[in-house]
Amino acid sequence: MDEGYRLEREIKALERELATKQPRLFEVRKDHVASTLMHSDVLLGTEGPAYLSDLFSLRTDLVLFHVK
Repeated sequence: MDEGYRLEREIKALERELATKQPRLFEVRKDHVASTLMHSDVLLGTEGPAYLSDLFSLRTDLVLFHVK
């Protein structure tokens, strides 16, 4: 398996695991995410967990979960 592909899958698995933790919900606009996003935050899109790569998509709104 390609090392980059393996790392990408591992990162996505960790992000999904983090998304299952006890969250506190905030709605934020995409342009505010960069200044708001902390290491303990999880982004959710309309179809489930969103990943850092989703910040560069055409979505205008994301939901931010703060994991405690």
